[in-house]
Amino acid sequence: MAVHARRQRDPRPADVRIPARRTRITAVAHPTRPYRRGRGHHQAPPRPRHPAAPQRHQRPKGRPARALHLKAPQTHCVGALFYVCQVIPFFALGTFSPQVMKSLGVTGDLAAGATYNLFLLVGAVLGLLLIDRISRRAFLIATFFAGAALLTALIACADVSPVVAVAFFALFALVLAAAVNLEFVYPPELFPTEVRASGVGVAVAASRIGSAASTFLLPIVVDAYGIDIALGGCVAVLAVGGLICWAWAPETGKESLSEDA
Repeated sequence: MAVHARRQRDPRPADVRIPARRTRITAVAHPTRPYRRGRGHHQAPPRPRHPAAPQRHQRPKGRPARALHLKAPQTHCVGALFYVCQVIPFFALGTFSPQVMKSLGVTGDLAAGATYNLFLLVGAVLGLLLIDRISRRAFLIATFFAGAALLTALIACADVSPVVAVAFFALFALVLAAAVNLEFVYPPELFPTEVRASGVGVAVAASRIGSAASTFLLPIVVDAYGIDIALGGCVAVLAVGGLICWAWAPETGKESLSEDA
């Protein structure tokens, strides 16, 4: 009766009263491992393990990494040398085309310069149309030897007529402008993903050195030795570039960048 009376006098609701009996509070078990109860203090639940690091991209079995490292020096040489051998005559003769035309006996500098620039534009468009229709290797080798042959004909036939000189020089500009399209496509295709940035960087750096050196040396060579020696030097550079590509340049037209990765 006394307990019942005391419950009647308690103003708190029944759902917030503290029970008289003690209850043992147990911790929630770890979701992956059962919680072990021990005497005295409760043991702390184990910490969750860190997630496993994602696996790195595995190289396809058909192209082992060792083979890529063995071919890397040769590929770097091809990427740098073909670029250098293209830009030396392109920048040297293109920058000083009025002086070259005047040295060849062409009096109409304005008409000759306009013809040269027009054939540069036509060659760039023509190369853009041909670059995916023929193999990269054949395109590269053919433009080197064709440019060397046209410059040789220019040296041999310059005294015949100014019109012939302008025609050969314009055709040379067309061929070289078409080949310039390869400078944006071929170097990235030469290298796998691991060394593509460094490989293209080496090729571009070498080409900047070659273009600066040729632009600096051409007027000096023309003043000291004449236009024939200067053009002969450009012919030698183009021939060397063609021979290097003939010996070392691989065919990359049928490969995609995802396959090189």
